[in-house]
Amino acid sequence: MLAMRAMGAALRRALLHGAGSSCGGAAMAGDSGGGGGAGSLRVGAALGRPQHVVDLRSDTVTQPSAAMRGAMARAAVGDDDYGEDPTVNELQQMAARILGMEDALFVPTATMANLIAVMCHCQRRGAQLLLGAQAHMYVYEHGGAAQVAGVHSQALQDLPDGTLDLEQLELAIREAHGSRYHPRPELICLENTHSSAGGRALPLTYLQQVHLLAECYGLRVHMDGARLMNAAVAQGVDPAHIAQHCDSVSLCFSKGLGAPAGAVLAGRREFVAEAWRVRKLLGGGMRQAGVLAAAARIGLEQAEETLRRDHDNARHFAQAGTLPRPGGLHGRRSTPENMQVSHRHRNRATSQQHNCLSRAVPLMAPINAPYDSGCVAAAPLCSACTKSSALMSSALPNAWHRTALLKTQALPQSTFSIHQLSMLNS
Repeated sequence: MLAMRAMGAALRRALLHGAGSSCGGAAMAGDSGGGGGAGSLRVGAALGRPQHVVDLRSDTVTQPSAAMRGAMARAAVGDDDYGEDPTVNELQQMAARILGMEDALFVPTATMANLIAVMCHCQRRGAQLLLGAQAHMYVYEHGGAAQVAGVHSQALQDLPDGTLDLEQLELAIREAHGSRYHPRPELICLENTHSSAGGRALPLTYLQQVHLLAECYGLRVHMDGARLMNAAVAQGVDPAHIAQHCDSVSLCFSKGLGAPAGAVLAGRREFVAEAWRVRKLLGGGMRQAGVLAAAARIGLEQAEETLRRDHDNARHFAQAGTLPRPGGLHGRRSTPENMQVSHRHRNRATSQQHNCLSRAVPLMAPINAPYDSGCVAAAPLCSACTKSSALMSSALPNAWHRTALLKTQALPQSTFSIHQLSMLNS
């Protein structure tokens, strides 16, 4: 036990003082850019052997690919604030087409996209939006709807699958609808995939029911679709098939799609025209933004291939049979300090199968650590393996479905994410 804690402390020091930028981020970079190899070696030195880092914090620590970096360097640019950046314009048209919307607006972050949507849909101060109590917009976006837009958020209890109880939702709307004493309900916000519910994709029938309910009472629906592409790939449908049930939708490029920054907000043409004005108000108007849009376009073009590979890797990992299931013994959460994950693969040279076992070092996050708070661990790679050994933990609340970012030895330019495992392991 003491030895394992000492190894964890050594790894923490190596990541904090040796990796350069944020904890684990530079160490993840490896061959895909800028100092990551040195970070990995420092981690290895701390543990007494060469290591690659598996970063469990978030899929936001993905690194742009070589193709993205090249596209950024070659991007044709103009002044996007004047609507003259050709790369941004192409990305917006492409995103609108994929999402089945009339128009789309490129913005710096998905948080800004969500806030713009709220401000466009709820133009009366004191209006009410309804959303889940564990929704990212409610918990992790600093109450922008209240601070900036003057909009009241009524949080409803999320169900385990990330949905809201439709009867409870209708009751909340009906109580306020037409009342002189309640805030006016104007907007329903959904999150898809739902991060705090384990990355579950919301059922299509549920989205349709919410949309019909909103229409019945004259409300609009906005989808926080930061990981909408994950939902589309998991459900085997076009993104537009999901977004058709919403009046507006945001999509983030800097998570599983791997771009360094950027998001889009899509909806009807008049909605996007108003969104442009609100973006300007919030300071989100950019100039030669095509440099960022070029990387986002690569991520969007390769989304299905990238995320399908991620889901396959996640499924392979979840089915390894060694992940602790939630609840642990006697109904309590299992919190091992280390764990083992093995997988079977075929050696390409000999066509013989063998088992590969990877042992994890102690996890470095307390049991009550919040989402994205920082949980970093390392796992050695099998020298004969064409895949990376995988690692995941239950040391965070619901962390057994958190994001794992792996660096493969055989594919030095391919940093991929294993996103939200619970829907695959439940």
